[in-house]
Amino acid sequence: MAANDYHFITHWLVEGSIQEVVEILADATDLPRWWPSVYLDVQELAPGDEQGIGKVISLYTRGWLPYTLRWQFRVAEVGSEGFSIESSGDFDGRGVWTFAQRGPVVDIVYDWRIRADKLLLRRLSGLMKPIFAANHRWAMVQGETSLKLEMARRRAAKAEEHVRIPPPPRAPRSGLLLLGALVIMLGLCIGSRSIVCASVSSMLRDCCRRSTMSGNFSGPSCRIRSCQMGSGKPVATGARSINAAGVAACLTNWTSRRSRSRRTGFRTVGIFLSSA
Repeated sequence: MAANDYHFITHWLVEGSIQEVVEILADATDLPRWWPSVYLDVQELAPGDEQGIGKVISLYTRGWLPYTLRWQFRVAEVGSEGFSIESSGDFDGRGVWTFAQRGPVVDIVYDWRIRADKLLLRRLSGLMKPIFAANHRWAMVQGETSLKLEMARRRAAKAEEHVRIPPPPRAPRSGLLLLGALVIMLGLCIGSRSIVCASVSSMLRDCCRRSTMSGNFSGPSCRIRSCQMGSGKPVATGARSINAAGVAACLTNWTSRRSRSRRTGFRTVGIFLSSA
């Protein structure tokens, strides 16, 4: 398996019927309304036949990491137990939705095998594959939550019940996205000597000075120790190496205090990563 090949199996349990679930998932253009944390824009390019086979959908999506994805899928098969899609663009692969009724709930399985062709993912998957995979898992958790809420809205018998149902989860907060931006920029530094490295180093030094943590980050003389990422081997950066857990914990602490003041910088980072 190539470094940028991914295989995910997602399992949801949602109260309702298979027909209700299929009606919601089959209407791809409605995804930005009930799953807005991931789907930014969806357009139907071709309607397909009476069953929907051959339908072509264009998607613009995101996760908690600060990059976006543009891709398309074509409905390849439709059956009584589910349907499958074939994707192209930033993702190239195949996804299979399978549904089974288990009493009052629907057992939903999504088998997603793809090759990530976006330049950023292709270049950094060897190093940051676990982080990119976590980004997908986060998106699917949002999907299960959003689908349950959408099912509840459709089943609400009275206006009072409908009002009590909370809105679906929205896009991640800027602090979380800034953390994601720093993680990716750190990966870029490890992979190549880019101009971004100076900014990352400065932010990490600031993080170290402000953090009250001991061990990996211990004040102004903070030294980044070795870690294991991806292949399980320490990832060297010159005379130092990166401790992934320490960096993540420290940056979480740092971003919780500085997300507002860094918002403009975050937007610039987001634009840079989206174009990669």
